[in-house]
Amino acid sequence: MADSETSGVLAIVQKVAKPLYSIVKITGPFIMAQSKTAVENYSDFKLNKSRLEAISTLLQEEVKNISSDRAMLREKIINSSGVERVRAQEDYNLLTKEINKLSTIDKIKNFIGDDDIIDNDKEIADSWINKFNELASSLNEEWRKQLLAKAFALELKKSGTINILTLNSIASFDENTFKLFGFLVNSSIRMYEVNCLPPVDKNVEFSIDGKIKKLSTIEYELGHLNLIELSNNNFINIENREIYLRYGRRVLKIKYTREQVPEAHRILANVFTPLGNSIANLYTRHLNDFGNDNFEKFLRIATKKGYICQEIEMSQQLYSELGN
Repeated sequence: MADSETSGVLAIVQKVAKPLYSIVKITGPFIMAQSKTAVENYSDFKLNKSRLEAISTLLQEEVKNISSDRAMLREKIINSSGVERVRAQEDYNLLTKEINKLSTIDKIKNFIGDDDIIDNDKEIADSWINKFNELASSLNEEWRKQLLAKAFALELKKSGTINILTLNSIASFDENTFKLFGFLVNSSIRMYEVNCLPPVDKNVEFSIDGKIKKLSTIEYELGHLNLIELSNNNFINIENREIYLRYGRRVLKIKYTREQVPEAHRILANVFTPLGNSIANLYTRHLNDFGNDNFEKFLRIATKKGYICQEIEMSQQLYSELGN
């Protein structure tokens, strides 16, 4: 595609396909310039699963090309000296950042469903794009790429879902933090958009990534991140309404028999912070025994305190849409 034609396509994309333009701002216009798919097969310029898969093919090919160029620079670094070696090292670092960034963008397609609708009028803010670009370029761990890619996918589907504070927190994680918080996410009970645990014994031990950890240790190691407070002091507000707690396909409907819930009958819970809930949305959840125990514990507590409780199994169709 000629430069003038590429410029024309980009102008159209910027005007009528803002989510696609958000990706172009990170990858550069080569994904439009090198792809007839960009114009011929998708004349409406909508960003969807099919287009992301087409973009993915281009990104993977570009990463191969850049990796080949980087390999030659590695030889140059070894076999040269002085200014030539320094320049080769700078170019090598630049290509490494580009590989990190493109391989992260490549994963976005994994978090967009076939039926997901992305509003063409919504563009991701430049400040968000700049922060994502900075992190995706400099961080190369596979688990972190997955978190960043899902953050981008959620932001595409609804701008403002993931704030910059959440992106910065992803950057502050190390692998141990990622796994420890992932265990809590996998074990947590969902109450709409909030994740929670029932009152817990902090001396209980778990095997996480082959290491035995007490819950108190997990709390200590995550404490500086402000993700969850395991104080056993918060409670679920059930006054004048029904609430639903969910773990996998298991759903617990709870209702109190009177208008006001006496303090002694409150259901205590350890609730994730807004930041913790935001980051939890980026994890792929896996059910575990502790999570099922937590669901059972909420059921026992609610029943003992006089709530009307009903356990329901979520339909397979809805479960397929919502996941764990």
